[in-house]
Amino acid sequence: MPLKKTSCPQFILRALLTACVCSEVHAAEIILDNAAPSGVTSTGTWTTGNYSSDRYGADYLHDSNTSKGAKSVLFAPTLPSSDSYEVYAIWSEHANRASNVPIDITHSSGIDYVEVNQQANGGEWVLLGTYPFDAGNSGTVRIGNELTNGYVIADAVRFVTAPEPVEPVPSIEGDWELTFEDNFDGTALDGNKWRFATTYAGMPGSGGNNHKNVTVADGYLNLKASTDSGSIGGSSYSNSGCQVSTYDVYRQQYGYFEARIKYPAVKGLWPAFWMMPDRANYGWLEGYYRSYLKFDLSNASPGTITSAVLKLKASAIKTQGSVPNNLVYMKLRDDSWNESTLTWNNKPAADPVWIEQKWGEINTVGQEVTLDITDFVSEQMDDDKIISIVLADTFMRNRSVKFHSKEAANQADRPQLIINGVTYYVSEDAHVSRGSYADTNFGSATENFVSDSYGSGTHTYGDGMEIDIMESLGIWGQDTTQHATHWDGYGSQHQHTNWGKITYPATTDDFHTYGVYWQDDLLEFYIDGRKTAEWSNSRIPSAPAFMILSMQLGGWDNNGVTDLIDDQVMQVDWVRAWTGTRTPITISELIIDNTDSSQVSQTGTWSSSSTNNGYYGSNYSHDGNTDKGNKSFNYQIDVPLSGTYWVYARWTSYTNRATNVPIDLTGSDGTTTVTVNQQEDGGKWVLLGEKEFDAATTGSVEIRTDGTDGYVIADGIRLLRVGN
Repeated sequence: MPLKKTSCPQFILRALLTACVCSEVHAAEIILDNAAPSGVTSTGTWTTGNYSSDRYGADYLHDSNTSKGAKSVLFAPTLPSSDSYEVYAIWSEHANRASNVPIDITHSSGIDYVEVNQQANGGEWVLLGTYPFDAGNSGTVRIGNELTNGYVIADAVRFVTAPEPVEPVPSIEGDWELTFEDNFDGTALDGNKWRFATTYAGMPGSGGNNHKNVTVADGYLNLKASTDSGSIGGSSYSNSGCQVSTYDVYRQQYGYFEARIKYPAVKGLWPAFWMMPDRANYGWLEGYYRSYLKFDLSNASPGTITSAVLKLKASAIKTQGSVPNNLVYMKLRDDSWNESTLTWNNKPAADPVWIEQKWGEINTVGQEVTLDITDFVSEQMDDDKIISIVLADTFMRNRSVKFHSKEAANQADRPQLIINGVTYYVSEDAHVSRGSYADTNFGSATENFVSDSYGSGTHTYGDGMEIDIMESLGIWGQDTTQHATHWDGYGSQHQHTNWGKITYPATTDDFHTYGVYWQDDLLEFYIDGRKTAEWSNSRIPSAPAFMILSMQLGGWDNNGVTDLIDDQVMQVDWVRAWTGTRTPITISELIIDNTDSSQVSQTGTWSSSSTNNGYYGSNYSHDGNTDKGNKSFNYQIDVPLSGTYWVYARWTSYTNRATNVPIDLTGSDGTTTVTVNQQEDGGKWVLLGEKEFDAATTGSVEIRTDGTDGYVIADGIRLLRVGN
């Protein structure tokens, strides 16, 4: 299986462990072998074996592939301290081994269940997970043989004190406190941190917002574009992207916000990491209702799931003219809730990426509303056989819908799950409400209630602003983005500013870290720890903001959508935010203009001009397109701080410019030559590359004319230090 952050991730809830192997040696460990004089208890008859050489110790135990469900081995090591421990198991592999061995880990916070494949990874310590344990022998590892499909091996277990977690810090130095972090280590989007879309069903660009394009796997959030057509929120689309946000889940005023992102440079794509105001004006809080349904099928045996349909019956509908209602169905994998105690404040978070949406489809009292949930039911029947569903309106439609609940007098009106043609009635259900009802339980109500109120706290007037930390168009190519801000709405009063296209060095894995430092009257943008733009202005927003990750389509600059976008994926490694302030920096940027006589020198005759726009300062210099090879323009580099710098050059473009201008970058790490085409990219800072410069010695940037095929321009040079 692909792994991302470590070679041994934690797997829980019957996660399948087939290839997660650890061989790291730790100084402190407790190993309990099957032959230990104490701490090991077996149930049923187990046979001692030593045939396989990939065992731990002298032998191992096996269940002889008999009496399935009646045998187990319990390992209860004596732990020296209450702590977090990594738990490992070892076995000998063979083709006759079971591929579905259940292992129960009992720890101080409960019991976790893991399933392992003993046909693979023999003779290696396989990580089962990291869990909290009390000192002593109350923590256990139980290897069972329930429903296993081959020989089950019980050899040894290993406990290793887990290393102290290291709190991540931003790419820039400062005094920070982590307030938000998601490393996407699970298999679904975390509803405690994210929601699908923002306040409404659509998103910017020319594609639809398709919930099916959002997945979490292998340690990444995947936001996909596709040529799939469809409809969301009553609007049809021919192509689709997707968008997730922290609206009404997480918001913050000031600090540092950062994400590590990779995206394909394909025409038609418009990936973005941005922020919008969230003033916590969510409307009438008592008008928010969500309903929870639970079907406990732990005693049912429906066999292979070929169909599973959820059926509800509407009992009341709020209408207002032609304005449609909205109902979304969400998966809930936490089945621990109880209808008699459930409230808004203690409700478990559902998967915010819906199963499906019903938009304007519920119009008549008594109407039966059905949804095919075969895939989710199949998944849950392979797990704990409990199916929980959440019903909600996440788009503030203010159009409530009520359904009959478990307490309905007529059984036929109650929520039903029809599996393979057999009807199962809901085991528990309850709705929850917000505001003054947030601690109220409605588990005995005869109706389940779904509604959202309308709020208006996301506008960009006054103290609000759209902050685009990263937005890239596929047509720009790789390693190019822009930062921008927008305010005073998007109509006739709209205002904005941006810093043009910004290029930056490529990385080996194509991931880059994009961040913004936000303080009162100040925005600073960063890419891979380098400051790439700054804006100090009284119009900088002061309203708290939420974060958005988008795979949008279209945009501008002839970035039209084509079939090339299909199945292209923007990957997000992590998203983080901190409160605090950065360490003051000695140097923000160093710019040397062609007119800075103390830092530039010329070989041969160069002329000054201001004919073509886009130059830095008062003019630019050119070689007159003569005496090639005998002219050069040299910029003397004296940096106040030693370190790695991004080096940029600027020129004005025209058809008579040279397409092959050599530029020598000389620093403490030697000389690098870059060739640029000055018929393109005029009027902006163009990245030449990274160089090491020493404060104690002088470096240089030299523009040469050797072999050039047109006018050579020398305008300005810009340096940005790593960590600024």
